[in-house]
Amino acid sequence: LFPSSRKLNCTWSNVVKLGQSLYREKPGQDKHRPKQATPVENFFLAGSYTYQDYLDSMEGATRSGLMVADEIILGLMEL
Repeated sequence: LFPSSRKLNCTWSNVVKLGQSLYREKPGQDKHRPKQATPVENFFLAGSYTYQDYLDSMEGATRSGLMVADEIILGLMEL
Protein backbone atom coordinates (compact mmCIF):
# COMPACT_ATOMS: atom_id res chain seq x y z
CA LEU A 1 0.00 0.00 0.00
CA PHE A 2 2.75 2.45 0.96
CA PRO A 3 6.02 1.52 -0.81
CA SER A 4 8.08 3.90 1.33
CA SER A 5 7.04 2.00 4.46
CA ARG A 6 8.87 -1.17 3.40
CA LYS A 7 12.07 0.15 4.94
CA LEU A 8 10.46 0.94 8.29
CA ASN A 9 10.73 -1.26 11.37
CA CYS A 10 7.85 -1.65 13.80
CA THR A 11 9.12 -0.62 17.23
CA TRP A 12 5.89 -0.90 19.21
CA SER A 13 2.40 -2.35 18.87
CA ASN A 14 -0.59 -2.95 21.09
CA VAL A 15 -3.86 -4.86 20.83
CA VAL A 16 -6.83 -3.49 22.74
CA LYS A 17 -9.63 -5.91 23.59
CA LEU A 18 -12.90 -4.72 25.03
CA GLY A 19 -15.12 -7.47 26.35
CA GLN A 20 -18.32 -5.47 25.97
CA SER A 21 -17.50 -3.12 23.12
CA LEU A 22 -20.89 -3.62 21.43
CA TYR A 23 -24.26 -2.82 22.86
CA ARG A 24 -27.12 -5.29 22.84
CA GLU A 25 -30.01 -4.05 20.76
CA LYS A 26 -33.59 -5.06 21.47
CA PRO A 27 -35.75 -6.33 18.58
CA GLY A 28 -37.56 -3.58 16.71
CA GLN A 29 -35.10 -0.79 17.50
CA ASP A 30 -33.78 -0.38 13.94
CA LYS A 31 -36.73 1.88 13.12
CA HIS A 32 -35.19 4.51 15.42
CA ARG A 33 -31.82 4.55 13.63
CA PRO A 34 -31.56 7.35 11.04
CA LYS A 35 -30.89 6.58 7.40
CA GLN A 36 -27.90 8.12 5.61
CA ALA A 37 -30.00 10.39 3.37
CA THR A 38 -31.90 13.12 5.19
CA PRO A 39 -34.76 15.44 4.20
CA VAL A 40 -32.22 18.29 4.11
CA GLU A 41 -30.74 18.71 0.63
CA ASN A 42 -27.05 17.68 0.40
CA PHE A 43 -26.94 16.71 4.09
CA PHE A 44 -26.07 13.11 4.91
CA LEU A 45 -25.40 11.14 8.07
CA ALA A 46 -22.61 8.61 8.50
CA GLY A 47 -21.63 6.68 11.57
CA SER A 48 -22.11 3.46 13.44
CA TYR A 49 -25.39 4.73 14.90
CA THR A 50 -27.08 5.03 11.51
CA TYR A 51 -29.17 2.36 9.81
CA GLN A 52 -26.86 -0.31 8.32
CA ASP A 53 -26.21 -4.03 8.78
CA TYR A 54 -23.64 -3.84 11.58
CA LEU A 55 -24.40 -2.63 15.08
CA ASP A 56 -22.30 0.00 16.78
CA SER A 57 -18.84 -0.90 15.44
CA MET A 58 -16.03 0.32 13.20
CA GLU A 59 -17.39 -1.94 10.46
CA GLY A 60 -20.78 -0.26 10.79
CA ALA A 61 -19.25 3.20 10.61
CA THR A 62 -17.28 2.23 7.50
CA ARG A 63 -20.33 0.68 5.85
CA SER A 64 -22.34 3.79 6.67
CA GLY A 65 -19.72 5.99 4.98
CA LEU A 66 -19.88 3.82 1.87
CA MET A 67 -23.67 4.12 1.89
CA VAL A 68 -23.38 7.92 2.06
CA ALA A 69 -21.03 7.84 -0.93
CA ASP A 70 -23.66 5.80 -2.82
CA GLU A 71 -26.34 8.37 -1.94
CA ILE A 72 -24.13 11.21 -3.18
CA ILE A 73 -23.45 9.41 -6.46
CA LEU A 74 -27.17 8.79 -6.94
CA GLY A 75 -27.83 12.48 -6.37
CA LEU A 76 -25.22 13.46 -8.95
CA MET A 77 -26.76 11.09 -11.49
CA GLU A 78 -30.11 12.86 -11.08
CA LEU A 79 -28.63 16.24 -12.09
